[in-house]
Amino acid sequence: MNWSLHFLGVGAAHAVELGSSAVVLERDGKPVLLIDCGPDTLDRYLAAYGEPPRALYITHTHMDHIGGMERLFFRLWFDEQWRGRTQVFVHAGLLPWLQARVADYPNVLAEGGVNFWEAFRLVPCTRGFWLDGQWFDVFGTRHHMAGPPMAWPWEAASPIPATPGRSLKCWPAWPTGRSSLPTIAA
Repeated sequence: MNWSLHFLGVGAAHAVELGSSAVVLERDGKPVLLIDCGPDTLDRYLAAYGEPPRALYITHTHMDHIGGMERLFFRLWFDEQWRGRTQVFVHAGLLPWLQARVADYPNVLAEGGVNFWEAFRLVPCTRGFWLDGQWFDVFGTRHHMAGPPMAWPWEAASPIPATPGRSLKCWPAWPTGRSSLPTIAA
């Protein structure tokens, strides 16, 4: 089993030419988990894989990480084959923030009659989650502010021992970067 990371973008709101911050964890060249969904992420994901993501992990609620969720909602909602199939993993502590930023608008469709989360399979988590037979640990870290953890930024595990700030680890295989970094077989 070979794990790799496919970076769809590494920019932020001030560096749009680099794409929204998003990465796909792949196993044997196939997408397993999209990490974050910024404004242009869906286009880049569809160009790379030809279909919407089956699983999405939200690290935190900055718009460059969640601004594409509305487009993803429309893509999923209007395709009965995909409606309610994409799992969205989010730390339970972030759920109120995510709800306020993307789902609280009273009529996600102009005609009404649908709730935002009906297009997805929402999976709140605290210490981690299972996906495709793998356990992913989730760790809270500070992100752009002092005080208690308010965000759960990601960094995929590597053979390097854990360091402060790491927040998403997959066991037992060790994902590494795609293309320029060597792939380690489990």
